[in-house]
Amino acid sequence: MVECTLNLEALMQIPGAAPIAGGDEVHLCDDGGDKLIPMKFDGPQLEALKDKAAMSEIIYGHSKIDVEGVEIGDDGTAVFPGNKPITALPNQNPWAGRNLQEEEDHEGATEERKLQAGTGVKKFILFRVTANGEVHPDSAATMSDNMFGTNGDTINLKTQLNACSAGKYTVEPGGKDGYDFTGLESAPGVVDISIDISLDNPRSTVRDAIRLKAREVMRDHFGELSTYYENQYMDHALYSLKNCVQECGWAAYASAPGYYQVYQSNYYAYAGVQL
Repeated sequence: MVECTLNLEALMQIPGAAPIAGGDEVHLCDDGGDKLIPMKFDGPQLEALKDKAAMSEIIYGHSKIDVEGVEIGDDGTAVFPGNKPITALPNQNPWAGRNLQEEEDHEGATEERKLQAGTGVKKFILFRVTANGEVHPDSAATMSDNMFGTNGDTINLKTQLNACSAGKYTVEPGGKDGYDFTGLESAPGVVDISIDISLDNPRSTVRDAIRLKAREVMRDHFGELSTYYENQYMDHALYSLKNCVQECGWAAYASAPGYYQVYQSNYYAYAGVQL
């Protein structure tokens, strides 16, 4: 049996831009490597998958599915066999049958990736990405202010999530307990990283490169033996790119599990996009 964790990536369309090729939702296979593999399902499979996700029979970012028999196309997409039902493997859907409060209280301490509760103090780090020498012109200090209000900005991710949650969701720049980012930060909550490829690459190539570099930087700084998920160190990892060159039409995109978000151009600073 070949298995992978099923993820969903949701893209925010830029109004008036050309439609995003492939749609604004992409299913991904997380096989524990350094890349997330795009997956393609036929119409009935996709509808069944959405129904299972709605009923918590499959939890994106947690449930593993059997992908034996998938075929990898020339574009790197894994095509799920048309005669194979999509079901979560045993013991991979711990929330099935629980009510909403139980889901929010679930800490998942024994799971491979700790799923988040819905309220409380959440730790965020924004990675300011330099790609082959190109970086957004805003300084780290400006990005910190635009995202977290660290220098007087009054409408940002922190203030708006706090307002939307009636004070129950608090954004704090920095790492989780035990992970002090002071030595890594260029400004509060902002860490500079560099990749050696240009932004003129497929979106998935850039995404995998920036996530891998961020994990390498954190692993080396904190002396970890290995790192695969960013939320080992913070609740949400944010990435800011100078711009988009290939497969554009999006302002931002995020994983359904919520542990990473990517922004392009000035959209990182727009409160509506941040949310």
